[in-house]
Amino acid sequence: MIRFAVCLLLLASTAGAEPTTVLDGTAPWRVELPPGFTADDALADLDEGGQLAGWRDGAGRRIVVGRLRGNTDDGLAGERSYFAGLEEGVAKDTPGYRKLRSARRKLPRSLVAYDLWFRSGDAVRGARFVILRGYALVLIVHAPRTRRIDPALRGALESFVPEP
Repeated sequence: MIRFAVCLLLLASTAGAEPTTVLDGTAPWRVELPPGFTADDALADLDEGGQLAGWRDGAGRRIVVGRLRGNTDDGLAGERSYFAGLEEGVAKDTPGYRKLRSARRKLPRSLVAYDLWFRSGDAVRGARFVILRGYALVLIVHAPRTRRIDPALRGALESFVPEP
């Protein structure tokens, strides 16, 4: 019975998600935005690449898609040390970093992604790094004033895949 209730809650949290396309050059990527998110062009550029898109809602939650340039050979090869290095970089750049969970994921077109959830101060953040040749696409979610992973933002992060 509890599992059924949890499934209903997860379905309700993703109901009404709005599929949106983000272009990386000419390559389309899909992300399903939770209800209430609108485009936010005022978000700052990311280092070593740049911001491709950004959204925010009235509660201060944010979703940003960016491109990070760098050597991705070990990530493409599936080297465990590469993903540990991603996490180490996030921890180094995030005051009060506390890891919640992480996982490597297989995406369509044989792409590899690394999902990382962590807490910083009073916010929960998540990042999906999609490893490509010479760069990574990263979708970052930010939920202020919370201690748990927001199901709607989790759905947005996990929906970030290449369009067919």
